[in-house]
Amino acid sequence: MYEMLSGELHFIADTAMEVIFRHTRDPVPSVLSVKNDLPADVDKVLQMVMAKAPEERFESCCKFSSALTDALGGKVANRPSKIQAAVEEAQLLIVQKRDRHAEEINRTIAEFKVARGEISTGS
Repeated sequence: MYEMLSGELHFIADTAMEVIFRHTRDPVPSVLSVKNDLPADVDKVLQMVMAKAPEERFESCCKFSSALTDALGGKVANRPSKIQAAVEEAQLLIVQKRDRHAEEINRTIAEFKVARGEISTGS
């Protein structure tokens, strides 16, 4: 959601492992720092939807959707088919990117599990 609204990733680092650690420990940056033309309430919604603690997040997708719509001043696209097409295209691109980077993703997951002590390196 952050990337869709700002056009940028919320966590950037030199390695995939560092991005994972930033996701677990760093606060979500304000979307207003990169997209200051958004209403301030949109940032509040993003902070809540991306909260680290599950109990701080929205109770449901419907409540999130409603809060985001309200934060945007009730302005929503009136062409759901165009939105659906854009979502489907984005999903396809994500799957293609994931497939291209599958080896790196699996290696990073393994490194993360080793770092957390979930598995040993066998040495």
